[in-house]
Amino acid sequence: MSKQPRYKIKGIIMQPIMQPFFRNALFEGVLRCNANGEFTGELRDVWGESRIEGILKNREEEMDFRKQYFNGDDLIFYSFRKQGVLWIGAYVGLRVGIGRAQCEIFDNVPRIDWDKRVFIETFHIEASEDDYKYSIEKMVQSGFLERYRDSKTGEEMVRLTDRAKRFDIHPGRN
Repeated sequence: MSKQPRYKIKGIIMQPIMQPFFRNALFEGVLRCNANGEFTGELRDVWGESRIEGILKNREEEMDFRKQYFNGDDLIFYSFRKQGVLWIGAYVGLRVGIGRAQCEIFDNVPRIDWDKRVFIETFHIEASEDDYKYSIEKMVQSGFLERYRDSKTGEEMVRLTDRAKRFDIHPGRN
């Protein structure tokens, strides 16, 4: 039986600059990758431990995953594009709304000083609109979100699909 490659991941969940009471938050964890680019893993941050599963598309330098905390049922979807060693992306979830994130995937030691970066990176909502549109489109293409028209306003909206809701978290299962 071959062992799945295991990588470390570390990064920051960025908070909007207009919310001065919330600081950027560090996260870190592990990824276990399959040959086809699919992965599972666990992350830790100030809000707790979570399980993730997703896909890493090295040829396109894209990474998408969904996350669920062991102590909650809200799904959060992340979508990243690689820029050098840095992965830049956005997230969306029903309870957490939309936001930005950055991370690095590495074998042993990160190249980026995340303990410093967490204090100097800023997030401006106005500059992030393209990231959000990209992330939402990726989630629609992946079958985790679907578009629909609001019956009262006619506005185009998105909602979780049944496929997204089937993400099953069991802390003892790895």
